[in-house]
Amino acid sequence: MNRTALARRLAGGVVPGLLFASLSGLAAPAPADAQYMPSQAPVPPPFFALQNARIVTGTGAVIENGTVVIANGLIEAVGADIDVPGDAWLIDVSGLTVYPGLFDGLSQIGMASQAGTPGGGGGNPFAVFAEQANRPRTVGPEDRPATNSWVNAADMLDPDSDAIETWRSGGFTNALVAPDDGIVTGQGVVVNLAGDEQEMVVKAPAALRVTMSGAGGFRSFPGSLMGVIAYIRQLYLDADHSRQYEARYTANPSGQPRPTYDRALGPIQDAIAGGWPTVMPANEVRQIRRAIKLGRDTGARPVLQGAHEAYGLADEIAAAGAQVLVNVDWPERNRDADPEADESLASLKRRAYAPTTPARLEEAGVEWAFYSGSAGSPRAMMDNVRTAIENGLSEEAALEAL
Repeated sequence: MNRTALARRLAGGVVPGLLFASLSGLAAPAPADAQYMPSQAPVPPPFFALQNARIVTGTGAVIENGTVVIANGLIEAVGADIDVPGDAWLIDVSGLTVYPGLFDGLSQIGMASQAGTPGGGGGNPFAVFAEQANRPRTVGPEDRPATNSWVNAADMLDPDSDAIETWRSGGFTNALVAPDDGIVTGQGVVVNLAGDEQEMVVKAPAALRVTMSGAGGFRSFPGSLMGVIAYIRQLYLDADHSRQYEARYTANPSGQPRPTYDRALGPIQDAIAGGWPTVMPANEVRQIRRAIKLGRDTGARPVLQGAHEAYGLADEIAAAGAQVLVNVDWPERNRDADPEADESLASLKRRAYAPTTPARLEEAGVEWAFYSGSAGSPRAMMDNVRTAIENGLSEEAALEAL
């Protein structure tokens, strides 16, 4: 179904996630006759079997009274009538529901902070301004301003991050994580929310991320949104020209200058050739249409990020074949705003209709998934998913979008 297809593409054919039961804090009980000395650690069994569970498989099927067999942290078998190994620890989970592990479609869970990233709130704005002013001045596209396409999120993982445990405890077993600094921020990867740096990585790279942010600093090119868009187009043209020249040189190097190495262009060439998803900001109507056109003009495969105003463009998005990451952090009125101040009609409409976007995408047959946005916790994210269900999204589609 729609989200499953998008998740498979991001994860390279592997549907991320093992399982999440309403089992938080559940530990496997020791057999009744087992006794341990205080200094003796229990030996983990080769198998666990969760029995008498209601199992939501994520593919539309619901097993009302089933068993899940787990071996070495992986699901070995799921069903209503399956053989359980004789040496498995049996855990009766009657009254509980087992779901697939949840997936955050775009986040920075488990990533070390990026040096040079303008602060995410609470920082010193003068320090950020000074940092931007001290960046190297860029005067044109040849300087590759704020182009970090070679940066790979897999090299920035922090397996000891408290956020990993927080989100895993909330049922999230996987996420697409990506850098957030620059015009081209770098390569996103699909990760497991467990293990060390190597064990966490499911697929790298899984996507390229592009923003419409400037190069940083008031002295640098590009200094406007128009300049950023023009630069992105130029960047993709340069990548295509470089690819063609490298092919000609490889076929016949005699008498031709050796191609110049440009670390910014290689990943963009790989993204186009490999059909990587390219995540682009697309929250408002004009941004959605801009991202679709930019993808068409550059050869990138756009994934529309945000989509709070996609409720009115679902059929257009479907016709374009674009995929969508819906920001589940729905717009709200500023709590510090003057309660008697008038709001624009656009703001009122966005607040009222943004939670209907998932239902409209479901109806139009668009491939889409949720991402956490600024929802600071699994509970907040799930509360907002329930808001989408209250606004017409089916429960089955909601589960598939997580």
